[in-house]
Amino acid sequence: MLYKWPIIGHEQQVSKLENDLSGGNLSHAYLFVGPDKVGKFLVAKTLAGILQCSNNYCRRCPTCIQIEKGAHIDTIEIRDNGESIKIEEVRTLVGTLQMTAQSNYKIVLIDNIGRMTPDAIGSFLKTLEEPTSKTLFLMTANNLLELPSTIVSRARVMKFPSLSDKKLRLKIDEMKADLKIESGQEMIEKASMLSLGRPGKAIELLRDRDAMTEYLRFYNDIRSFFRDKDLTKRFLYVQGLAQSIADDEEEDNDDLDVFLEIFVHIARSLLNAKIESPSGENEDYPEVMRFSKQALLNLIHKIDETRYLIARNVNTKLALENLMLSF
Repeated sequence: MLYKWPIIGHEQQVSKLENDLSGGNLSHAYLFVGPDKVGKFLVAKTLAGILQCSNNYCRRCPTCIQIEKGAHIDTIEIRDNGESIKIEEVRTLVGTLQMTAQSNYKIVLIDNIGRMTPDAIGSFLKTLEEPTSKTLFLMTANNLLELPSTIVSRARVMKFPSLSDKKLRLKIDEMKADLKIESGQEMIEKASMLSLGRPGKAIELLRDRDAMTEYLRFYNDIRSFFRDKDLTKRFLYVQGLAQSIADDEEEDNDDLDVFLEIFVHIARSLLNAKIESPSGENEDYPEVMRFSKQALLNLIHKIDETRYLIARNVNTKLALENLMLSF
């Protein structure tokens, strides 16, 4: 690599960006698509640093330090704060881009552009299509299908998939010193497994033992669903989860997202085990013997459907109870 990219994995994507840089083939707009906490915004921010630094991305000069802190005058960040991006914010951005750049480029970093309202998109499109000179847009999104084609068609799309457990585990172990992680091999293995292939989440879990404990609790609870045929226990469990979420409605409660993410991960792991050993036992997933491949495929579809319905404000308790009937 020409530059030191502070990321885990995604070598192919980074190599392509370096080719664009060295070959003078930069697009005025990039759209990095992949799961949350997979590293795509970090790639975007690193690319901004490479473009703005006049000293080969030294990471020590005032420009690099300001970009790292999100305080660089010509590198504008719109971070994902959980709120939608409204037309007023886009109008302010457009006004800022009309000002003369004091740096190599005017760079706009938009974290999760899928949050942009329809009115904001309408205001943003002309600027995206006909940007002022030396202006670049580096945008991220979680799901390409949720974005309007008018944005996708105006950007160079790069996909950032989740990493395999093995690759993530090896990379974290390799970079422990740089990441300032003191965890042993067992904890790294657990974090890699629970993060669902997302480096940012794995690092977060290794640095936050309480979060790790919470993820492990969900993992063990959901594994028990596959071992125990007692539907009443499952119903009581999801009723308690739904009530907990309702009680904490005004807080940042992501328990439901964690629950469904781990649920689909376990179902997919069981499906992979079934494919690898269609008629035999599996040491890691002995409960796989109870399920057919089609049953697991149906369950994965049902989990995805449940996530979709809850995101559209279907009653959480009823949606989860319906999911429990899918075993």
